[in-house]
Amino acid sequence: MGSCRGLELSEKSTLHLVLRLRGGPGGDSDFGNTKNANRQKATDDESYESLDASQINGLAEHVIYNLNSLTTIPARQSALVTIDKWSVHGELVLYYDPKINDLNAIRAVHLFNDTGSVLAPGSVAVLDDERFVSQCQFTPMLQKDDQLINYGLDTTIAVIKTLPSNLQDISIQNVEITYSQSDDNSTTVKPIGITILQNHTKRTKYQIKNNAVDRRVEKFYVDHSADASLGGYIVTTTDNCIKSVMGFSRFQLSLDPQQEVELIVTENATNTKYVYYLSDLETFLEKQANELQQLNILSKSTLELIQRIVKYKYIDSALDLMINNNEQNISEITVRDWQNKKDLLPKHFLEQVSTILDIQNRVKDMGQQIDYLNEHIKSIFTNQERLRENIKSLEKMNTSDLLKRYLKDLNIEEDDLAETRAEIKAMENSKNVLIKDLKEKCFNLKNEATEEKKNLRV
Repeated sequence: MGSCRGLELSEKSTLHLVLRLRGGPGGDSDFGNTKNANRQKATDDESYESLDASQINGLAEHVIYNLNSLTTIPARQSALVTIDKWSVHGELVLYYDPKINDLNAIRAVHLFNDTGSVLAPGSVAVLDDERFVSQCQFTPMLQKDDQLINYGLDTTIAVIKTLPSNLQDISIQNVEITYSQSDDNSTTVKPIGITILQNHTKRTKYQIKNNAVDRRVEKFYVDHSADASLGGYIVTTTDNCIKSVMGFSRFQLSLDPQQEVELIVTENATNTKYVYYLSDLETFLEKQANELQQLNILSKSTLELIQRIVKYKYIDSALDLMINNNEQNISEITVRDWQNKKDLLPKHFLEQVSTILDIQNRVKDMGQQIDYLNEHIKSIFTNQERLRENIKSLEKMNTSDLLKRYLKDLNIEEDDLAETRAEIKAMENSKNVLIKDLKEKCFNLKNEATEEKKNLRV
């Protein structure tokens, strides 16, 4: 029957028949005449029950068992059928795997498939001195395969996993120049940066102590998984290593009572680092270039070309700032930096930039003075308003000395107001002249910087 239709299943029914067994070769069939038997045999050969592919993930084939004798299961009945019995080699071990438990060691049976058959997946029960201690999943095992069957935690083994900073290392293996096309339509290339081949060394430290007083651990495993970053690290430690595959290694130790041991696992990975920015190139020349040249990793010609790239990028960035200057982009800090590296920029550019910066500062100072005078005018208006109110209150007392004083103060305020306005006007005229001169000099600087940039080469 290909499906459960027609079985008249009621709610909460239980199906016990979950496996259809395939019988071996035989004579007469119980299903009828020879013709029917042959047809049934052909059907069995094509559609016998097999394990689902998801159940044997990693085997890449179906597991088929042949029974030693024919077995018949009547309809609507179930049976527990013994397929075969195997004696396999196993060892009691303790192991530590931080992916499973980063605090405690795990008790396990290290099982070896020396049966000559493929063992299908399922669930297994673990008995210790005829006592049931665990039931766990059993993954399929090929011939000569092995696996760990976990059956509990062990608290007598203390494991501390650390990554000491003094054991980590990054070393440079090679430095090459990176080139790029000048533009989309050009076939010529120009150096734009460097490519650094780095070797990353990562060391993991395991501190393991057997806290038991009278028990010796013959086999203690440390399952170490390599770091997957940087394209994947490779474990290079071989001492005490009993199993190693890509990205995984197993190490075996023996622990006497109260003994403490240390295991350091080394991993290596290579990484390519691209350095293009001016600041990063300058840092490389300042902190790493000399040492790499002494180690014969960086050749003299490559070092000289990197220095030319840095000079080119420095001048190019300075020219870009001059070209895009909007009368306030260039700061005193920028000019001071250019003056400290005056051997990189032409002298006449530094002179023009210094003049522009001086004019910018003068325009800024005038603007601040004009703002101050405008605030002074506001205070004059406020004081005049007060004087007018006082004079209005004393208008019936024409001979009052206080009234005369108020009128005198009002005249002084008016004179001050006129003088301040005249000063502001003069300063605004001077400021406009400076701004005009500033724009002209910035325009000239932009043109000269544009021409210089066209002729700039590494």
